[in-house]
Amino acid sequence: MSWAMQMPKSTLGDASARHVLLCLANYAGQDGRGAFPSAEQLAEDTGLSERTVRYKLDLLEEMGLITRGNQAIAAAYIGRKDRITNVYDLQLKRGAVAAPGEGTGCSSQQHGVQTTTERGAAVAPNTSLNQEQNQEQGREGAASASAEAGSNDPEATPDQPRSRAKGFSLADMQALTDTAGIAIAADVAQDYLAHRRGIKAPLNATIWKTTLIELAKLAPHGITADQALAEAMAAGWRGLKSEWLVNRLKRQQGPGAGPNDDDTSWANNLDEDL
Repeated sequence: MSWAMQMPKSTLGDASARHVLLCLANYAGQDGRGAFPSAEQLAEDTGLSERTVRYKLDLLEEMGLITRGNQAIAAAYIGRKDRITNVYDLQLKRGAVAAPGEGTGCSSQQHGVQTTTERGAAVAPNTSLNQEQNQEQGREGAASASAEAGSNDPEATPDQPRSRAKGFSLADMQALTDTAGIAIAADVAQDYLAHRRGIKAPLNATIWKTTLIELAKLAPHGITADQALAEAMAAGWRGLKSEWLVNRLKRQQGPGAGPNDDDTSWANNLDEDL
């Protein structure tokens, strides 16, 4: 949409993040609210990897250009809870001033961005500013689902504190990690931060300090912090305990791995040696 396209470079200089923002805006309403494309769909629209898309969404959140919106909107259209995507609201007051009219942004049917005809280019199709399903069914269903969810549900409350979405950043995570003297690759840390947000169990300083203590306990077992976090993400854990990792890796290695305390064959010839 026009707001995203007119964002000055001084506000958003990251080209990939700008591309993600443009395509995300295509799924929002004219007020900038209610965009909930999946990371897979945004990867298809932008040509970026899903992992990069998630990184750029986190970056846009940290910059305050997007915030988490009313999650009940996605729940109204997506039946399976495990497939419900995050709902984002564009912060139209940040960056460029919203221009009148409807910009088309990006879609999986276009190879780039085009809102006007120039240099002989064909006129861009007048695509919807929201997902096709939203256009057909309207926002009445979402409003009804939001009311039914109840005002006490923090995920369904439109006026939930926005600081919760941005609160604990990768920089905060790395600062505590450096203080603890534990080596964690930046991409692994970013993945774990996104993983915790994705399962609705975002990190904060207290939780991450506790996690670092558990990671330190794994060093005597020869398990690196990177390996531990990767296993935790693969298992879909909401937390991390050193004993969980040790037991999980033992099960993966199978019964033949490590010493067998029940094996007494070493004593078979003791009588002959005496």
